[in-house]
This record gives sequence, C-alpha cells and structure tokens, in this order.
Amino acid sequence: MLIRMESSFQTDLRRFDTLTSGKLLTLEQQILLIEDVHRYGRIFDAISNGITIGDAAQPGAPLLYVNSAFEEMTGYRSNEVLGRDCNFLQRNNRDQPGVVKIRKALEERREERVLLRNYRKDGTPFWNELYLSPILDLKGRLTHFVGIQNDVTARVNAELQLSDERDRLFAASECSLDCIYVCESVRDKKDDIVDFTFTYLNANVSKMVLVPLDKLLGGRMCELLPVNRELGLFDLYKQVALTGVPLVHECRVHDRNIRSSWIRVQVVKLHDGVVVNASDITQRKEAEELMLSHGLHDSLTSLPNRRVLKDRIQQGIFRADRTRQLMSVFVIDLDNFKQINDTLGHAAGDETLVTVARRLSGCMRSIDSVIRMGGDEFVIVLPEIRGVGDTEMLAARISRELAAPMIIAGQTVQVTSSIGITLYPGTALTPDDLLSEADGAMYAAKRRGKNQSELFVPKAAA
Repeated sequence: MLIRMESSFQTDLRRFDTLTSGKLLTLEQQILLIEDVHRYGRIFDAISNGITIGDAAQPGAPLLYVNSAFEEMTGYRSNEVLGRDCNFLQRNNRDQPGVVKIRKALEERREERVLLRNYRKDGTPFWNELYLSPILDLKGRLTHFVGIQNDVTARVNAELQLSDERDRLFAASECSLDCIYVCESVRDKKDDIVDFTFTYLNANVSKMVLVPLDKLLGGRMCELLPVNRELGLFDLYKQVALTGVPLVHECRVHDRNIRSSWIRVQVVKLHDGVVVNASDITQRKEAEELMLSHGLHDSLTSLPNRRVLKDRIQQGIFRADRTRQLMSVFVIDLDNFKQINDTLGHAAGDETLVTVARRLSGCMRSIDSVIRMGGDEFVIVLPEIRGVGDTEMLAARISRELAAPMIIAGQTVQVTSSIGITLYPGTALTPDDLLSEADGAMYAAKRRGKNQSELFVPKAAA
C-alpha cells in the first residue's frame, strides 16, 4: 500500500502560507518559523506581501527582518531599516488612528489589523494594510511580532474617489429645491415588483410630504404614501425599474398628505430600483391655467369669450343628437348702450357690462353657457331643452332681469335688450349657421321696437 508522506519543505511552506493569510499560528509553528527565518529567506522573498519581523523584547519592536517585497513596496533596503521600529514609515503623520491601534496592540501583546498612511523612501505616500501578529515561544513568552503588509493604494484611492463623488452628489441633492429619493424594488415570491422601499430621501421631501423622514426611510412607498398607487405613479416607477427607460410625468394631486397640487416627476433606473426627482410645479400650472383662462375668457366680465363660442355650440349639437333633445342659441344685444358710454363715460359702460354679465349668469343652469362676443353683445348656448316654451320662458326672464334698475356711477340706469333665438335641430346644421340665424332674429327684434325677443323661423315655414 502506497503512503504519501508530506516533505518537511511542504510542511514549512504550508506554515508560511498560513502566516501570509493573516491567521495566528500555533505555538509550535511560531517557534519553528523564527528558527527557520534565515533558512527559508528565499521563500519569504518569493511572497508578494511585505513581511517584517520585529523584536518584541525591545521597545517599539525594532525590525530584525524584512523581505524583498517590503523593500520594493517602501523603497528602503533592509540595511537601512533593520534595528529601527516601523514608525519611520509614517514620518510626521503619526497621529493616525491606525498608529494608535498598533501601539496599543504592541502593549497588549495581541494581533491587530489596521490601515496606515505610509511614505516610501522618496516621499511618495501609499496606503498600507497591516496585519500584526505576536509570536510566542513554547513557554508562552512573547518573542517577536510578525507584520504582513499590503499596498492597497489603488483600492483606497478608488474608495476615496467614490466617497468624494457620493459626498458631492449628497451635497447637490441636499441643496436642490426638488425632492429627491432613491427606492429599492420590493419583490414577491414570483419576482414581481409589488412596492418600493425608500433608501434615501433629501430634506426637501419633508416640505412636500407630511410624513417624517425617519418614518419614510426604510419604509414601503405605497404603504406610507398610498397616493402613489392612486395617481398611477407606482406603475410608472415599476416600468422604469423593469425596462430602464427613464420618464418624465406631470400630474395633479389631491391628497391631504401632499402639500403640492401639481407635481412633476423625473424617474431613472438605479440597480433594482429607481431614483425620483419630484418637483412642485403648482405655481407654474396655476400660471398656465391663468394664462389659458385669460386667453379663453373675457378680461372684463370673466365670461368665456368668442374663442370658445363655436366649441360650446358644437358640444350642444353633439349633446342634442345623443339625447334626442333640442338645443338653442340666443344672441343678445343691449339697447341704447351707446348712450350710457356717451353720457356717463366708458368706465360706467364697463360697469354696466359687468352687471349684465352677472345677471345673465344668474338666469342660467349649470349646463348652459353665457359668452361675451364683444362690445355689448352676448351669446347663450342652451343644451337639453324640451321645446320652444323653454326658450320663451328664459327670454322673458332675461328681459326682466336686465330691465331691473342698476346703480351705475352713482346713478340709476335701466337697460333693455333685443334677443334673437334659434333652435337645433332645424335648418341650421353648423355653429356658424346657428349663430347666423340667431343674429338675424335679434335684428328682427330690434326692428320691431327693441326690448323684444324673436325666434328664428325659416322663410319657407314663414
């Protein structure tokens, strides 16, 4: 039977491998190692880690041995460092936390692992990851310290650069006027995304969301802020996390926990989650709505203006076709309005128009529209009426309301009106045709003596 025996060289080599792995040796291995340092110096020199052996019996554990990797790492030759403690490697930078830990480990005769900022012979700094281990003899007496050194400059610099980038990003995030938060996907057993967990939130989130940041951090988005599901934001975030395609989305918000009425979110994928930049765009939206309102509403009376007139009539036509009911268009012109402007001035004329607009609006249902065409002319669109009788009743009410005395510029003013009316379905099929028929009926009312209403009747029927 063939028995494989391990050679003494293999045993020693395995012992050296154990040392360089940073593990504490047994007492027997430690003693054998010290006795064989010179015999196996070439093996030490073949190791890529810097290895030093210091005399524990002397203050500061002065060096007894350094391998060639140490010489290459530091630029010092062995004859320049033997007999010196390793403090010279830190030069004037000896207040490092790692140096303090090493001093304490030497005093307490125990192992330690630290990161040190060392300097090569030419003054070049480098980062040294040092593992220090005590060597005891068979009687348990401390005899030596073995140090294993790794040049980790590239790794540490990369970590520092990454840390600097993170610090800059953090500072930029905290200085931003927007809300920025990072979310990690929460997946179920089927690997479907069912929610997101907040892993970072900047300070501005607390200004928009009435939930403390410490409660949000680490919590689930849709559990803490259900509005994300209600507005469909969760589905958008999920799509970005799955596809990697960024998006920008604006939406109106109605939630007592959100201080904004309008928000704009920009979403990008990050690992298995998303980064969201949420902006409060309430003021911008209100300004846009105000501009739109000014564009579609009369600046004096706040009534819709002629830009929306044809659309309102067309909507009335669609409604009449769908419900099989009638709709009507009124054209109203004030009688002798020019006299008010001429006698009381244009300011009084404007006040009169505002009062007329208010009285006309008071005569309408919620589905009706009162529109100022310009000057002293108004149009009324009446969807869903039962017949001519409804138009006659409304025309009579308008005449009464407008004829009631008004106090304008400190004086009593009485206004009458001429009203033209047309119906749909009838001979007119388009908004322009309906306006033309109602306008013709209004002029017919004026010719009959003003303060009248006139229903358009096709010539053939007349």
